[in-house]
Amino acid sequence: MENTVYPPSEITNFKTKSEHFFPVAWYKKMLEQHPVYYHAGTNTWNVFRYEDVKRVLTDYALFSSVRERTLVNVGAGTKEGTFPERLNIHDSDPPEHRKARSLFSAAFTPRSLKTWEPRVEQS
Repeated sequence: MENTVYPPSEITNFKTKSEHFFPVAWYKKMLEQHPVYYHAGTNTWNVFRYEDVKRVLTDYALFSSVRERTLVNVGAGTKEGTFPERLNIHDSDPPEHRKARSLFSAAFTPRSLKTWEPRVEQS
């Protein structure tokens, strides 16, 4: 799997910092003119309408997460901003996804996170 980092400017072509940090006009343009958009530079599909997004996220038979693919980490140029190699919850469909998610969710309950508080505050 290839792991490539693209700055947001290569994907969105924002002209100003205000567009970069508050891209409402860009989202509106994409929603109205390109609700489903393929970006060749990153080899990714961008979906902007709620119903389309909902279908992509719930119809795992048609839009499966299981495949070889390139990860595109937008704006993540550090080790902390990349996906761990062994964490493949994003590359799975139900029922495997549900099993993995239940394991992770048990580790992130408010009670279990409270035990990490002193260690986090030390850092």
